[in-house]
Amino acid sequence: MNARKIFGLLSTTLWLFGYVPYVLGFYGLDLWGHYITPTQPEKATWFIFLLLDTVVLVGMYTKRAFNWQIVIATIMALGIWVYSCFYGVPGWTVLDSVCVAIGMLGLVLWYLNRDANWGIVINTIGLVVGVIPTVVSVWHDPTHETIYGWIFGLTSCVILITITKPRTVANLTQPIGFLITEASVVAALLMKGALQW
Repeated sequence: MNARKIFGLLSTTLWLFGYVPYVLGFYGLDLWGHYITPTQPEKATWFIFLLLDTVVLVGMYTKRAFNWQIVIATIMALGIWVYSCFYGVPGWTVLDSVCVAIGMLGLVLWYLNRDANWGIVINTIGLVVGVIPTVVSVWHDPTHETIYGWIFGLTSCVILITITKPRTVANLTQPIGFLITEASVVAALLMKGALQW
């Protein structure tokens, strides 16, 4: 097994492991088994993540730019959205509508131009915009997010971007977009003192 495959496996493992603290949070536990304020995913946000991730995944598959990070993100978005339908926070914001509109724009541009890159880029922008409410929420109350999952995700993105070949729009847009979202939340959490040394 070559170094690129080893780092690819590491990136995938970190991305998958990044969801563990979030899912534990549903049960009011942190990564170390301590009780915390239970995580309550927002129904609208996870529906949007599922929609946009699916379009990006299909676009990347069309362009033969497959990676496990987007597959896991799509599957987890589906699972968390289903969970949120029963136990999540209801509601729909203007920003949610903007993200769906961005997603639809990506589909239309993909259809009109017959180029999946449009869907990949526009929907990834939608995912980046979609993290704004999380950053704002963290800024007001950092106890609603666990920093460890976001750090695992950020590390996964750095590794994936480093090893991605060929360096095409289809291959790099999604991991760069995910890097921006992960880094934004990690930065907000660090500025609010979520990680004590």
